[in-house]
Amino acid sequence: MDWSATGSPTPLTFSEELKLAIKERNVLTTKSKMKVLSALNDLTKASVQEKQAEFRQKVINEIYSTEMTYLHQLEVIMKFFMEPLRTKSWLPHSTFNALFGNIEILYKVNGELLKELKEGEQHVASAFSKIAPYLKLYSVYAYDYKKALEILQTMVKTNKELNQFIIMQETRPEVSASIQSLLIVPIQRIPRYRLLLQELVNYTPKDDSNYSTIKDALAKVEQTAEHINGLVTEYENAEEMLMLARRVVHCPVDIIVPGRKIIKQGCLMKVTKNGRTSNQRYLVLFNDSLMYCKGKAEGILKFSCLLPLKHCQVEPVFGAGVFKITCQGEVILLYTGDSQLGQDWIETLQAATKEYQVCRWTLRKESSKRKPIRRKDRKHTEPRALPQSPDSKVSVSCFRMFKNIL
Repeated sequence: MDWSATGSPTPLTFSEELKLAIKERNVLTTKSKMKVLSALNDLTKASVQEKQAEFRQKVINEIYSTEMTYLHQLEVIMKFFMEPLRTKSWLPHSTFNALFGNIEILYKVNGELLKELKEGEQHVASAFSKIAPYLKLYSVYAYDYKKALEILQTMVKTNKELNQFIIMQETRPEVSASIQSLLIVPIQRIPRYRLLLQELVNYTPKDDSNYSTIKDALAKVEQTAEHINGLVTEYENAEEMLMLARRVVHCPVDIIVPGRKIIKQGCLMKVTKNGRTSNQRYLVLFNDSLMYCKGKAEGILKFSCLLPLKHCQVEPVFGAGVFKITCQGEVILLYTGDSQLGQDWIETLQAATKEYQVCRWTLRKESSKRKPIRRKDRKHTEPRALPQSPDSKVSVSCFRMFKNIL
């Protein structure tokens, strides 16, 4: 008898009990036994197929029912929030468009999807394959959603009329939901399609005539999901880069350049030239360089140095989260009171440096098929020459300082 993870016996099916009894009791000839066991195997296989078909039908029903619910939620947004607010002057035009400008388009797209789904279960996969190119419209909504919602939440706190209107609409029996919970529904829809189609693939036999179509539909929805996630990530990085650029002063280089991303940032302690004292520095690790500034986590940052990752070497020293960065004659010794945080910085810096070097090698291999890139051409695509920091050279005497720290 099988046992479950909780220690209780798992009940056997009728077919399994029969098989066990036939094997244990020698009441049939070998030929008869083989016939009976073969028949029981066929019965078990048929039972598994029936269960798969049952689960498959449940998934199809869920796709259809959740699509109906989703369209109803879009109707609620349009009827009780979008249309009334269109006639008011409470929201700036840009905020209104960011929140509601794509709702009607999404409603039409998903209305077409629902029409296809109504054709029957054989049309589920083809319905998603047809509509998949239009699902990329969700990326526009996702792009605007977060920022617009933040503006709305701020305005609700300062605009009494707007606040009262939203509360009144949210408490209506036909709504019974917050505007935030309704507006996030389109963001959740594509991941939901992905999950449901994956389940449909799992419960569809590979020899089924629709199997390849379902797999194709899943692949297209996955591509759409990745496209949306990538766009949102780019948007968030652009916002983060812009905020950083506004904080940094006396910077002789361009912080915002195409393809640059922030990987990690925060405050660390930098050992001075004589090794007797240390000063707080704010480090920003990009995917192509490392910038360190004078300043704190909040407020203005005074630019000190920009180190290109292609020339950087990161080495832990002493242990306990202390590490050294060497780059084109620059030697920087850094540490933090939190050893785990220091170790995180070491690992992240090493990983970023390695990844950048691998990417450069790959690009150089690809570009070798075209015109070779000369040194004078590359200088415009790399971080500019490093300004020499007055405390850039770390002397051997710095080791004395860490005898007292560690």
